[in-house]
Amino acid sequence: MDWSVLSLWEWQAMTIITVLSAGLAWWTKRRFFRATAWGCVAVLMLSSALLETSGPWVTFLGIIIGSVFLLLMTRQILDPATD
Repeated sequence: MDWSVLSLWEWQAMTIITVLSAGLAWWTKRRFFRATAWGCVAVLMLSSALLETSGPWVTFLGIIIGSVFLLLMTRQILDPATD
């Protein structure tokens, strides 16, 4: 992996949003924060998989894992509230 991507402000912003949302989801037990955290993790996975330096298998696995995270985010949004 090309580690220079970590110096991009977009990557840092998404990482901060992911950590903040995951922390708030754990602390407040809110579905909104859980859905945001799943979505942010999906974006980070997809963006790291679609880097030009990654190989075809890494890209394929990253897209599969990113889509699983997007499905988890969708489930958090569409499931009726059980909180």
